[in-house]
Amino acid sequence: MTDSIIKYLSIILFTIFIANYCNAQTAKVKQSAFHLDVEYQEAGKKDTLALCLINRFYRDRNIFRTRKYFAVLNQKGFYSFDIDVSDNCGYFILQTSNVKHSNEPYRDILQPYFWEKGDSIKLQLSNEESQSGTGIYSDCKFSGNGSDKYTLRFKALYEKKETLQDGRTMDTHTLVALKQLSLLESFKAKVSNLSYNVLKADLIFSKAITRTGGDFSDTLKRYNTMQGYPVGFNLDDLTSLTSEGIAESKEVLLYLFRKYNNDSFIANGKLDYKWIFDQEKLIENKRLRDELIVYGFTVGRMDSSRDSLIREAKNFITDPDCKSELEYIQSINSKRIYNYALQDTRFNTVKLDAFKGSILVIDFWIPGCGPCEDFYKTVVVPLKKLYKDKDVTFISVTGDRDKSRWQKALKSGLYSSDGEINLCGTTKYSDDPFFKDYSIVKFPTVMLFDQYGNLVDYDSKRLYNAATLKQLINSLQK
Repeated sequence: MTDSIIKYLSIILFTIFIANYCNAQTAKVKQSAFHLDVEYQEAGKKDTLALCLINRFYRDRNIFRTRKYFAVLNQKGFYSFDIDVSDNCGYFILQTSNVKHSNEPYRDILQPYFWEKGDSIKLQLSNEESQSGTGIYSDCKFSGNGSDKYTLRFKALYEKKETLQDGRTMDTHTLVALKQLSLLESFKAKVSNLSYNVLKADLIFSKAITRTGGDFSDTLKRYNTMQGYPVGFNLDDLTSLTSEGIAESKEVLLYLFRKYNNDSFIANGKLDYKWIFDQEKLIENKRLRDELIVYGFTVGRMDSSRDSLIREAKNFITDPDCKSELEYIQSINSKRIYNYALQDTRFNTVKLDAFKGSILVIDFWIPGCGPCEDFYKTVVVPLKKLYKDKDVTFISVTGDRDKSRWQKALKSGLYSSDGEINLCGTTKYSDDPFFKDYSIVKFPTVMLFDQYGNLVDYDSKRLYNAATLKQLINSLQK
C-alpha cells in the first residue's frame, strides 16, 4: 500500500515538473519572440504582407540583407507574424504585394518602427498610397504588450499634423520639435528607457537631417547649419541621451554619416574617405563608431582606397557583428565585375566577362529621373564619341524591368538610346546580385572599372563631370 502511494505521488510530482518545465520553455520562447497581428483595411484576399527586420547596417532606404517574413490573411482576418529573434531590438517595416504604381513586387505600407524582444502587438492599419506611388500615408492604432512605444512613434513622427498655430516667434521646425518633445515626455513612464532614448534621438536627429539635406549643392550653408545642435534642441536634450539609445537610433547614424561627408568637402574640397574614417575613429561611443564605419562601406566608399580602409577598419573595430559584416563586404569587394551577369532588352543573359580588356563606364538610371537625363546628355554622349574604338565601353543599366517603360524611355533618347549597350538586372533590382553587392539604391549611380575588372571609382562627384571623367579614363589608358 505504501509503495502504491509513493508511486502515485511520484507520478504527480513528475507531471507537475513536466508542466512547469513546458510553461517555462513557452515563456522563454515568448520572451525571445516578436509577435505582430496586422488588421489591414485595404487588404485583398490574395494579398501577401512582408515584415522586414531591417539590417542594422542598412538603416536608411536600403532593404538589402534584411530578414523577410511573409503572411497571408488568416481566418481571423489578421496577417500574423511570430518571429523568434536573437537581437534585443531593431527596426521593421511592412510591405504589401498589392502594388498599383510600380513594377516592384512589394511596396512599403508602414514607416520604420522600433521593436523590442517580447513585444506582442496588434496593429490596425489603414494605408493610402499617393497617386505617384511613392508616399506612405497611414493611420495606425496599436495595442498589446509593448504597444505604447509604437503609438508614441506614430504620433510624434508619422501622424499627419495640422498646420501649427503658435504665437511664439520661432520657426516651424523649432515649434514641431518642442511639441514632439513634450509628447515624448508624457509617454516616458509608459515605455522602456531604451525605447524612450531611441525615439528621442530619432526625433532630434531627424530634424537635423531635414534641415541639412542629403547633398552638398550648398555646402557652406549646410556646413554652418550642421556645426550647431540639431534645430529646436539644446545641449541638455543631447547630453541626456543614453549611449545605448544613441547607438540604436537610425537617425543618429544617418546624421553623422552625412555630417562627416559634408565636413570632408569643407576640409578637403572632396570626399576624402581616409579623412572621414580618421574622424569616425574619434567617436567615443564604440558601438556607434563601429556601426558608422561599417555603414560607410555599405552605401559607397568605393574608390582606390577601399581595400586598404577595409583592412584597417577590421583591425580597428571591436564589435563582433561589425567585424562579420566587414568580412562580407570584403568578400564582395574581391569579386571582379566579370563574375556577374545582366540581361539585354530581350531579357537574354549578358555575362559581363564579355567586356574583358575594356575600360567600363556603367551608369544606372530609371525613367523619369532628371539627373539621369542630365548625365546621359552632358557626359555619356560626348565621351562616347570621343572614345569610339578606343577600348572604352559605356553600359546603360536600367533599374526598371518593365519592358514597355524601358523601351519607351530608350526611344525617347533622354536616358540612353537603342544604339547603346542597354541592360537590366536579372530580377527586380533589390534582389539582383549585381545591384545588391554594389549597393545600387539610387539613380543615377555611376561606376568606373579598369581593363581588368577592378572597381576604380564609385559614384564620386568626378564621375558626373565629363572633364574629370575623361581624366580618369585617360589615366587608365596609360
